[in-house]
Amino acid sequence: MLSLKNPRLWRYIIICVLSNLLACLLWSKDFSTSYKMVQIIGIAVALIIGIVMFVFALRILLTIVLWLTLKRFKGLFLPQKFSFNQKGMRIENAFGGSVTRDWSGFLGWKRLKNGYLLRLLPAGVISFKRSDIPEDKVIAFEELLTSNITKS
Repeated sequence: MLSLKNPRLWRYIIICVLSNLLACLLWSKDFSTSYKMVQIIGIAVALIIGIVMFVFALRILLTIVLWLTLKRFKGLFLPQKFSFNQKGMRIENAFGGSVTRDWSGFLGWKRLKNGYLLRLLPAGVISFKRSDIPEDKVIAFEELLTSNITKS
């Protein structure tokens, strides 16, 4: 598989590069030519190592930034409780905060294979699993959505 995470691919690349370097060194006519070739090869290897180290450092930096961001907004990833009524929808989080939205704040809704997707105005979505709704209330829930929001 051609993926940069595949160790076989890296082994093949390293073997290919080293064999080409050896062939170039053996093919040169005299020592001065091979010495210049070694210098060129050394510069190329240093550039490759520099690029790899830059990418590695950038990945570490992005990981740190992502970790700090997720730590700051950890409340967004905690379980939420959704409640629906004739006026709208209420979302409560694990910290006790809540948000109430009128039905006029929704653009449409869609039933997916494993859940529901509610589109918000002007942009955004709210999604939740179908298994979170009791089986006996699914029909009433869909009727509530249909009567208040257009189906998209």
